[in-house]
Amino acid sequence: MLKKTIYFPIIILLLFSSCKVNKYNYLYAKHDFVGDSRTEYKNKFPEYTLRAGDLVYVNISTPDPEISKYFNIESSKSDLGNSGIEGRYLDGIELSDSGFIKIPVVGDIFLKGHTIAEAKNKIQQRVNLLVKDAAVKVRFLGFKITFLGEIKSTGVFYFDEDRVSILDALAVAGGTTAYADKRILLIIRKTEEGSKTMLLDISERHLLESDDFYLHPNDVIILQPLRSKTIRMALADYSTIISTVTATVTTLFFIINLSK
Repeated sequence: MLKKTIYFPIIILLLFSSCKVNKYNYLYAKHDFVGDSRTEYKNKFPEYTLRAGDLVYVNISTPDPEISKYFNIESSKSDLGNSGIEGRYLDGIELSDSGFIKIPVVGDIFLKGHTIAEAKNKIQQRVNLLVKDAAVKVRFLGFKITFLGEIKSTGVFYFDEDRVSILDALAVAGGTTAYADKRILLIIRKTEEGSKTMLLDISERHLLESDDFYLHPNDVIILQPLRSKTIRMALADYSTIISTVTATVTTLFFIINLSK
């Protein structure tokens, strides 16, 4: 009778720990579609404005390749054999605390508070004063997202573009774990005054029209676990304790029986 009493809690714990953990999918539709299944969701992309410390890639090309070399920083690093994203990061130009970047031959240009498109036009105007038929390319290099919590690949990720949605970022990080509560995704965003937080429900399709659907550089994303994970972890601790107690009691009974 005693043995049954001891093992009964363990059986209950095992039953609880085997329960289904996650019923929430990405962009879950609560109602079945009727007729045309196409639905349009409108969202506005918030254009990012450059800040001090941001890194931008600037390339100036002219009809004469020899002249182009004087305008571009990568000409001084071409011996490193870098190409693609890695090469552009090494060749990036950082905005100073006062908001300026320094371009060879062109000089200092104030870009703080400008969008990438505005920065490109401003640099193009300065270059046009020096050389004809030049083409200017500008890319933002500092798009960094940090993932924490119930994400398959937590850590810091860099993106070679200035428009990244929450779904794009999650895909790069490998998606969510089986224990992720997709209804509670926390975004921590740096501002000029400090930081602000937003909560998103990535299981609802209305996410697509949320103002926070597109991320900002340096956002920190934290995905909370389902309550079932916390319960399972607690049950695992209790299961360990009960197993230890059961083994101890069984051993004592065995010793007592031998001494009779």
